[in-house]
Amino acid sequence: MSAASTKDYRRLAGRGSKTGIFAVARVSSRLYLGPDHLLNVETRGWTESYRRYYFSDIQALVVAKTKRALVWNIILGTLVAGLGILLGVGWMGRATWDSSAYVGAWAVGIFCAVFAVSFVVNLLRGPSCRATIQTAISNEVLPSLNRLRSAQKALALLQPQIEQAQGALASDELPVRLAQATPARVIPGRGLAGTHYLRDAAYRGGMHRWTFGLALLAGALALADFFLKLPALALAVAMTIAAVTVCAIMAIVRQHVSNSSAGLRRVTWSMIVVAGLYFIGCYVLLFAVIFKNPKAADNYWLVVKEASTVAEPIYLTVAMFAAVTSLVFGLVGLILTFGAQRSADRAALGSNVNSPDAF
Repeated sequence: MSAASTKDYRRLAGRGSKTGIFAVARVSSRLYLGPDHLLNVETRGWTESYRRYYFSDIQALVVAKTKRALVWNIILGTLVAGLGILLGVGWMGRATWDSSAYVGAWAVGIFCAVFAVSFVVNLLRGPSCRATIQTAISNEVLPSLNRLRSAQKALALLQPQIEQAQGALASDELPVRLAQATPARVIPGRGLAGTHYLRDAAYRGGMHRWTFGLALLAGALALADFFLKLPALALAVAMTIAAVTVCAIMAIVRQHVSNSSAGLRRVTWSMIVVAGLYFIGCYVLLFAVIFKNPKAADNYWLVVKEASTVAEPIYLTVAMFAAVTSLVFGLVGLILTFGAQRSADRAALGSNVNSPDAF
């Protein structure tokens, strides 16, 4: 917005972006408080789009606390701890380092510092939230109010303006308004072939629990393999991650026709990506061992036994990658799975209470 056009507007706290699967450019969103309306400004590159919400038309402003910031704190904190442990263990054996080892240590240190700064910034910004604004013709998300602190500041400024335009709601009117409100309906989704399908509300996340439980087991085994460097542990990690892959594929099939949250879906897909990267690392390790010892090409067990000595840097990198990613995504996935299960149980309990057959 130009300086001339912003003299009657007050910029509200918060800044967010709209993203999507097919997003080509980042869309930045800001909110401005006008004399009789709320202005949402979305910037894409060199273009801006505007949308006004007049105070007299606003029916509801809903702010719901989310777990996005908490999940990112867990992910970033675990990455910082894992990379810090890796750097500390390597530093204790720095007497045997060559020039490439020092380059690797600097790379790990830089990544650790970046993740640490991101963790602190995310922690200082406070809890995350999702804000929606409802009018008679639309119900839209306000991306800029994605932190609870900024959303509360914005609501403190908006509430007097809306009450001045519409009048304050008396305390005895609230139960009447709630009784007259129409409950939201769940509309079936649309399949890939254009056919409608019903969501499986009875699915309680069994395959997801298996996926993330096995991921935690794989992470624990990989962490032990990093320190002990035992061939049996390496094989156990590979077999467990293979089982994680199978369970994750089955979980993706189930979540396609269930009411799973977007975060749980992304974490499940991330487990497939993590497993793929792990097996790529295993192939790199396999070729590194065979390159240094061609006699091991016909003996897989010999490859596994010599991997920790012939190609130790690659071996430790693959083990630490498997440990950190499996533990992070396994823990986050279980948290999201049990949270979704509790939400489904509460919804089912509410529907049973409101059912004519309930007693």
